[in-house]
Amino acid sequence: MTYQQVLPLGYSKKLKSYVDFLKSRPHVYTRKDKKNIYIERHHKCPRALGGCDNDWNIIWLTAQDHWMAHRLLWIAYRGTVYIKPMACAFHAMSHSSKYPSIDAEEYAILKQDRQKAISIAMKDRKCIHKDGIIKRVSIKDYPKYISQGWIDGSGLGGKLNPAYRKPGSMLDKHHSKETIKKITDKAINRIRSETSIISQKETVNDRNATGNNPCSRKGSHQSLASRQKTRSTFAKKRHQEWIDEINSS
Repeated sequence: MTYQQVLPLGYSKKLKSYVDFLKSRPHVYTRKDKKNIYIERHHKCPRALGGCDNDWNIIWLTAQDHWMAHRLLWIAYRGTVYIKPMACAFHAMSHSSKYPSIDAEEYAILKQDRQKAISIAMKDRKCIHKDGIIKRVSIKDYPKYISQGWIDGSGLGGKLNPAYRKPGSMLDKHHSKETIKKITDKAINRIRSETSIISQKETVNDRNATGNNPCSRKGSHQSLASRQKTRSTFAKKRHQEWIDEINSS
């Protein structure tokens, strides 16, 4: 058994970039290598697409390679019925500080794919309730639940919530004066702390700019303009590579 046999559209041209990427990894890591280098477990055929935890379906990748693998999966499954789990997975990784960031245009396309996939999935489900329990089920399973005594909850919205406009819910509750004072004091202290930190940073930056900071070393850091230029160049290069991948698939 190989992961390409399980992976939907595993032998298609769209997935060629993903398969070639996994084959081209220079190092073959194992679980034991976690002691020496940060690596993550990746399912060659994702579990959301029918993959399993068998050894032939597992590969250990660096954080950056793991991010790239899910990016290629997202690109490969765009426009197919498998886009939802792939878009959601890559969307989650794009918000983590462990992985590289993506540029604004690519992020907008990713958000659109994810939102569209979720919207389609939600349209194929119906809301039902019984004895205070609320759930969404597929249209296929809907008649079975109705025959078991479940009640259709379409259009009821928040009215299905047991605490909806009922006495004792938060709608009728108010904080005491002591609680309000504690919340207010905590907020004021937090704002003062944040203001103090910002002020200290501005003072250090001013000293660095004028050369009066004895703790700073001249030339030890890039200027703001230089950092922005480097980021812009890197983002444009990565965006062009992404466009080329889409056009070639």
